[in-house]
Amino acid sequence: MKKIFGVVAVAMILSACGDGDSGLYSCETRAEGHDEHLCYESTEEDFMDCREDENMHTSYKYIYTPGRGCPNGALLVCEAELVPGHPYTVYVYSKDIADMGCRRVVPF
Repeated sequence: MKKIFGVVAVAMILSACGDGDSGLYSCETRAEGHDEHLCYESTEEDFMDCREDENMHTSYKYIYTPGRGCPNGALLVCEAELVPGHPYTVYVYSKDIADMGCRRVVPF
């Protein structure tokens, strides 16, 4: 699961999405048939893009949902900045992933 999550995290950080009305852009991602539910949020519309990475090979089908902010109820919230000068927030809703902690959820 860690390997799958790492691939998803890197792909999603560079491809999360949004709607311009709230100033927040988000991309919620869920794996069908697997307990993997995360949401990525940023104030930078140009930096976020909510769509499946065609080069990502996983055994699960992921559903990507654009929005104007991540939903409440996250078990873990991690601040990150994979690309310098472009901070974003990762919201984790899956217990197994939340138990890993921010250091393992977000690639630093």
